[in-house]
Amino acid sequence: KMFVNLIVMSGKHAPQAKAEVEMVRGQPVEGGAFIVNVPKNYDGVNAIFEPKAVESDKIAVGELYNMEPTFVGERYATTEVADAEGLEDGAALTVTNGKFAAGDGEWKFGGKYTAHAYGVDMWIVEKVVKA
Repeated sequence: KMFVNLIVMSGKHAPQAKAEVEMVRGQPVEGGAFIVNVPKNYDGVNAIFEPKAVESDKIAVGELYNMEPTFVGERYATTEVADAEGLEDGAALTVTNGKFAAGDGEWKFGGKYTAHAYGVDMWIVEKVVKA
């Protein structure tokens, strides 16, 4: 499970919450008003070497996570898109069961994200004004 901020506003306040269920980075919550994120861990050896995002993608029950607010025009790359292989670029997305999925929502599918270094299939989603 992976997540990358592509185009986002800077300086956003991201409230924290405790996970009540197991979660992953890039998972939309509250209908897509927020996306789950966690900071990289800089403890131990990571204080010397840059930690990899892949090391902090799962969020255990009781662990704190950031609720990153989403705004129109922002773009993200995430693994949390249901049936992404069958979607066409520009397809409307909604949020259901903690994933982006085909539907009449305020998100748009942007295709496959190819710049990722870990060989994980990620998909671009963009928040749009619902038509």
